Amino acid sequence: MSFSLDAAATSRAFIARLVDADLWTDAIRFLAFALPKREGVWWACLSARRALPDGLGGEGAEQAAIAAAEAWVWAPLEDTRRACLAAAEAVACDGPAGYAALAAYWTGNLAPPDKPEIPPDGRLAPTAVGAAVLLAAVGRRGAEIEAHYRLAVAEALDIARGGDGRALGPAAPEYPG
Repeated sequence: MSFSLDAAATSRAFIARLVDADLWTDAIRFLAFALPKREGVWWACLSARRALPDGLGGEGAEQAAIAAAEAWVWAPLEDTRRACLAAAEAVACDGPAGYAALAAYWTGNLAPPDKPEIPPDGRLAPTAVGAAVLLAAVGRRGAEIEAHYRLAVAEALDIARGGDGRALGPAAPEYPG
């Protein structure tokens, strides 16, 4: 299938065309790059929370990785950002929770605190956001996958408009945006 972006098309129109063509993964990847980094990490956290196994409460490495990423969203400070790397490593830098934490970590200096700054490649954080959202669909079947993608795109669009995305899906910790 051939698909191109008209020079005059807006981001919203482009996303609508992707959704109409059932190109969900492309829409999610596009949105991951379109959202500001902090909002993208929040979106990754929403998807990662939905992917947690039923009954997983406040314990577990996945829960801790999501909590670390959310802590950075709420207080985007160097200490909260750096804590995300350890949280991601605790889940082997894998899965929706690991990628949500990596997305937060990859928003700033990659060098140890006592070394010269190493800025991250600008593609790292949005790529991790997209991975978190897409990996949250793993284990779902048939219509559940499309429902996850639809909800994820709706959340991203709500976040882009200044919302928090939570009114569209299951309860999540408050985002004091």
